[in-house]
Amino acid sequence: QHIYLSATINGELVVRPYTPVSSDEEKGYMDLVIKVYKKGIHPKFPNGGKMSQHVDALTTEDYIDVKGPSGLLTYHGNGEFHIKPDKKSPHEVVTVKKIGMIAGGTG
Repeated sequence: QHIYLSATINGELVVRPYTPVSSDEEKGYMDLVIKVYKKGIHPKFPNGGKMSQHVDALTTEDYIDVKGPSGLLTYHGNGEFHIKPDKKSPHEVVTVKKIGMIAGGTG
């Protein structure tokens, strides 16, 4: 599952997906791990990351738009997955004993 953060930054709507790292059982808030790409550090990205810098500059009194959660797969423990073939279909229950995973990302 993932969520989308959106904000108007310098007059431009910027939307980025992030994966919450908090438990589903922790109601009322979510935790995100966001690597901040600062301006002037990487030559390919001289302006840095628009959203990561924006989120880094937020204070406790600021707001940001959040959409989600989104995703077609949820894990329910003990090897049980609920998988939707598409957004409108009901989920199928799949139980497995082993899982092979490949991870990629920015962090």
